[in-house]
Amino acid sequence: MPRYRPLLAVIALCLTATMLPLHAQGTVADYERSKKLYRLTQNKVFKDRVNPHWLKDNRRFWYRNDLPGAACEFILVDAIKGERRLAFDHARLAAALTKATGEAHRGTHLAIAALDFSSDGRWLHFRAGEKNWKCELQSYSLTKDETPLAPLPSPEKRERERPSRRRSAERPRASSPDGKWTVSVKDHNLYLRERDSGIEFALSKDGNADDAYTDRVYWAPDSKKLVAMRTKKGQEHKVYLVESSPRDQLQPKLHTLEYLKPGDRIAITKGVTAGEAVIVGNLQKIAPGATILPMAGQR
Repeated sequence: MPRYRPLLAVIALCLTATMLPLHAQGTVADYERSKKLYRLTQNKVFKDRVNPHWLKDNRRFWYRNDLPGAACEFILVDAIKGERRLAFDHARLAAALTKATGEAHRGTHLAIAALDFSSDGRWLHFRAGEKNWKCELQSYSLTKDETPLAPLPSPEKRERERPSRRRSAERPRASSPDGKWTVSVKDHNLYLRERDSGIEFALSKDGNADDAYTDRVYWAPDSKKLVAMRTKKGQEHKVYLVESSPRDQLQPKLHTLEYLKPGDRIAITKGVTAGEAVIVGNLQKIAPGATILPMAGQR
C-alpha cells in the first residue's frame, strides 16, 4: 500500500482542483464595458489635423479647428510669412450676426456652413443658416451676398475622408516630377542623385538610427525644392500572444505585437525642408552636405 501513496496523492490533488471554481476570462459586465470604450473615447482629441482651404493668391489658407463641446474656430495661415492667427474676430462676427438676424449667435459656436475670403483680405464671405453674407472685416458690418460658396464638409464627412485626405499629387515620391532627380536614404541620411549624370550629393549629415530621414519625399511641382520626412524612434514595448490552435499547423504560434502603454515614448515624424542653398533645378547651386532645416508648424 505505501508504494501507491504518491499516486493516490496525485489523484486527490486532481479531484480537488476540479472542485475549485474556475475563473472566467471576463464577466458579462467586462464585455459590456469594452463595447462602450469607443463611445467613451470618442471626441477626446482635438486640433489633430489641418484641412487647408487655399485662397486665390496661393499664399494663404484657412482651416477649421473642432473643439470640445461642439465649439469651433477658424484659423488663417500665411504660408510665406509663417504666420498663424484667428481668421477673424469670432465674437464680433457673432454680435453682427445676432444684430442682422435677430437670433442669438455665439462666437465659440458659429454655425458657418461655407466660408471664403476676398483676395485682398478685406471681406469675408460666408453662409449661416439659409443665407449668404458678406462681412467687412474692419467694421464687421454685414450685408447679404449672392457669391456662390462651396459648403464645408460635416465633421462626420471629414472623419470618413481622413485616411485619404491627401490628394494623389501630394503623395510621397522618390523621383522629382520632371524625372531628373531621385532621392534615396543611406546610413539614415538623404541623398540626391541626378539621373543623367549619376552624380550624387548628401543633403543631410545628422541622421542616425534613432532619428533617421526617410524616403517619403514631397516634391514641389517645378521639381526645384522638396520636403522630406524624418522619424525619431519611439520606445519599444512588445507583448506576446500564443495562438494555441492555428489552422495551418499543429504546433502553437507565437505572435509579437507593439503595444505602447501610457507614458511610453512614441515615435515622432516631422517634415523637413531643404535650405536655401539646396536648389535642385541647377546642379551648380547644390551645396554638398547642406543642412536640412526643420519646418516650423503650429496648429
